[in-house]
Amino acid sequence: GIMDEFAVAKGRAHSLMALLCQPASLLSPVRLPPGLRVWGLDSHVRHAVSGSDYGAVRVGAFMGYRIIAELAGLRCQPPAAQGGAYQVEDPVWGGYLANMSPSEFEARYAHALPETITGADFLATYGGTTDPVTTIDPQRTYAVRA
Repeated sequence: GIMDEFAVAKGRAHSLMALLCQPASLLSPVRLPPGLRVWGLDSHVRHAVSGSDYGAVRVGAFMGYRIIAELAGLRCQPPAAQGGAYQVEDPVWGGYLANMSPSEFEARYAHALPETITGADFLATYGGTTDPVTTIDPQRTYAVRA
């Protein structure tokens, strides 16, 4: 993602950086109240958005959105070109599940999402996702509702 780059280039002392990742809108910084301190802890866990674990988690998230789009009756258009991404007409959440309330998710969609699904089963049922960056491996099992 772009969070690290934004933090380095746009971070402000004594403020929290407000970043709306839809896809990347920097909002006004939020000043920390006097007396409040924030610490960062190094977990020593290596983070790389190019890593296989990140890719699998990303695919699973986009699979979940694609399934929910179908359940919600949103219009889903197959890609215009081979290897392209699906397009979803989404006036409800604007293409971001983060815009769905947890109560709506629990009441309407959580029960309908599989815990996991193989790439082959997903592709056979839904054709693909809206993510233009990742590729679904038919042989892999993805966590959709993690």
